[in-house]
Amino acid sequence: MSSAAIKAIIIPAIAAGMALTSCNGDKKAAEALREQAIAAIEASDPAGALLLLDSIDHAYPAQVETRRAAMPLRPKAIELSTLRDLEVTDSMLVQAQVLMESMKDLVKLKKSADGIDGYYVAASMSDAVPSSAEGLYARMSPQGSFYIISSARKGTLSTGITLSAQGVGEVSTPRVACDGERNDRSMSAELITFLPAESDTIGNFAFVNADRELTLTFNGERQQRSIKLPAAQAAALAQLYAASQVYSRVSLLALRKEKLERTLMLARSQQARTMPEQ
Repeated sequence: MSSAAIKAIIIPAIAAGMALTSCNGDKKAAEALREQAIAAIEASDPAGALLLLDSIDHAYPAQVETRRAAMPLRPKAIELSTLRDLEVTDSMLVQAQVLMESMKDLVKLKKSADGIDGYYVAASMSDAVPSSAEGLYARMSPQGSFYIISSARKGTLSTGITLSAQGVGEVSTPRVACDGERNDRSMSAELITFLPAESDTIGNFAFVNADRELTLTFNGERQQRSIKLPAAQAAALAQLYAASQVYSRVSLLALRKEKLERTLMLARSQQARTMPEQ
């Protein structure tokens, strides 16, 4: 039984129930909805079953006996719905994991100084040091968050960057004031670490325009200065951005699967608690 068909049953059923003044009439109407909920579960329509169970609670709050008898049906409907979502999520997760595995040679994990965490770089630029040469350096967290580090020569007073391609357009980061942390000028170069939300448009632009020559403009406190983005850096940006889309999808699907598994355990636990004793 479809949800649309169930709605068509519920509306007149509720209207008829409200018109009844006898407790016996309400009990019959509530029981009819419970039977329809059972039929919906047997027909693998958990959404329709939950709609019917909500109708019993809202239209017949005084029918305690019927509502109590219907209690095991709700976690059963939730179990069916969750199992369906788990099947879909598992399928998508496996596909994403296969794609992630195919990209493993494009990225390399760099351990942090404490050895606890780290970040990914493009394998083609695994030994590049941002402070050693101007440009853009792509990074990816283990969870798949893409971010960039810009490196400008001393005296640029950079606070942001713009990436452009002739005939296509340009994208820019927000400006980051020099604070000695995210915008650090204490080393041999001016380094700005942009947050994932500030880096996404840059990565996407590099990916979409991977076959074009890109221009990097440093937006300074007083003036702008542009250079041709080195081809190796442009390729690394595009590769790591593409990888980040896959890695982040795997992370999100894994979290969703974990949440669904907890929901399933809870639904089954509730069924056990609400099942009437034989």
